[in-house]
Amino acid sequence: AMVAGAEARLREYRRMLPGGDLATSLDGRFWDAVVVTAANEGQAGVYRAQLDQLHSRGQLPGERTRYLVVPDPPGPRVGSGGATLHVMLRLQADVGPCWRRSRILLLHAGGYSERSPAHGTLGKAFAQLPMDAANMGAPATMLEAQLVYLQELPASLPPGVFISAADVVLQMPALAPLDETTADRASHGILALGHASTVAIGRSHGVFFCDRHELVELIRRGADDESRGKENRAEPMDKNQIETAARHRHAGVIECVRCLQKPSDAEMRAANAVLPTPAGMGLPGGGGSEWVLTDSAYHLGWRMCDALVKLAASHPEALAGVEICAYGDFMQPMGKDPDPSAAYMKRVDHVASVTSVTASASVSGSGSRSIDSSTLKGDRLRRARELVAACVAGKPLLIRPMLPSRFVHVGTMPELLEHTAVDSNVLAAYPAAHAGTHLGTWDSGMMDAAGFGASRKSIGADGVWGSGRSSGPGACMLASHVAMGARVGAGSLVAHCDVGALATVGSGCLLHDVDLPAGVVVPAGVFMHCVPLNEAAAVGAGVAVGAAAGGARCWTCVIMDVKDEVKSAT
Repeated sequence: AMVAGAEARLREYRRMLPGGDLATSLDGRFWDAVVVTAANEGQAGVYRAQLDQLHSRGQLPGERTRYLVVPDPPGPRVGSGGATLHVMLRLQADVGPCWRRSRILLLHAGGYSERSPAHGTLGKAFAQLPMDAANMGAPATMLEAQLVYLQELPASLPPGVFISAADVVLQMPALAPLDETTADRASHGILALGHASTVAIGRSHGVFFCDRHELVELIRRGADDESRGKENRAEPMDKNQIETAARHRHAGVIECVRCLQKPSDAEMRAANAVLPTPAGMGLPGGGGSEWVLTDSAYHLGWRMCDALVKLAASHPEALAGVEICAYGDFMQPMGKDPDPSAAYMKRVDHVASVTSVTASASVSGSGSRSIDSSTLKGDRLRRARELVAACVAGKPLLIRPMLPSRFVHVGTMPELLEHTAVDSNVLAAYPAAHAGTHLGTWDSGMMDAAGFGASRKSIGADGVWGSGRSSGPGACMLASHVAMGARVGAGSLVAHCDVGALATVGSGCLLHDVDLPAGVVVPAGVFMHCVPLNEAAAVGAGVAVGAAAGGARCWTCVIMDVKDEVKSAT
């Protein structure tokens, strides 16, 4: 179902690209605006330059003005929640409350990808995946992948803002549209996508507790729809058949009872959020492990947007420089039965920056940091959370369980390797042939023999496209030049690299923007990333630079184990 849904979305998406039959008919089919956030104006400039390049090459639907980059306000970090409020205030100042009539995609990409350093320079929204979104032979960026996978949402959602992190891909079947009643209810609050995940994954995500009876009935209806669909077709469906089937399926939406954010196992069980095996729920499917319903992306209805903008405009000083979470701080006060103790307001262990916490933090017995109650009165973080809670309390928190689905996160090096070179199920649901694992790769054995070797001027999206053959099973090579006799080990990702003759890259390696000399051997499990420095940066790093004939005067290379955690204190 996920493979069929991905292929159908890709076909429709390509029709909207320049030259496609829908390229001039995007209203109601595509996002009215796509907004990418940045950490600051410097990063925003880098993002705008990459959007310019993608658009000029015909890799994005619609006019260039449809794509916006909004940097976070200067000063302390404001988190995804503060960035969301800032974007809506900027939109209101520039074009008015456009979310009342438009569908806006908001991708949070601010930050420097410390856990995936290869994306720290150009941004995680422009990281590449082994799929060919634009049918150009070029590996797709995360931005393009999001546009493909979320392709049918603009036509099925009420006006508002759809929020997603820039380093995720949501693999799911074709979606049925919302009925009018549900769409109207969603306009007042949040409609979140839910995914079946292990209890371990729930510890680092938002977890939804929904009425178990309602959830079982919803899953059964979905299974019945799928079963009827299989009975009615002996051959694979074409695009029109898939769309027709989606329209006739029940768009399963249920109301959340309580939302937990990065809870412990004990908290999930106490809230009744841990679900038994399918057999234990009386569902077909037999075994399996316990599971929880976790968050990913969600939609802010236009009335909810109005309320949040009013809040931000009314309390600018209370919210400025405070790190608010667009997931935990927006959703935990919502639901039919939110935690009456509002214990989350004391938690700061998941707050990346402590500059927004003016009170001293102590270590609780459970090991997570909390703010002592005696010092909370004047604390800016708690005050901001209280304001947000008062704004969103009582508004509907609707969950659309995406079963089956995959929440593909590439925000860490192990995850990036897993989802580009190892997990065959994830790779199968990228809407591109398996040969896509060699997208944009120049294999000297093929291209030089064809007479292109002397004319090669660049590697990557402006280079010559060929199908690399020098990698081992399960390796992924993107926009790279691979010389004769070079070998890349299984489970490795090589992106924008020049691999010299007879060079060997071990298994499980992650190489980005690296030139490997002939015959060099890279051990297994190594991360390497090269970044060019301009003269000012080189001098600042204490490197003496002389005149150069062209190109970068100095390069810096980051080398570490792919399992190293840059953010870790150890």
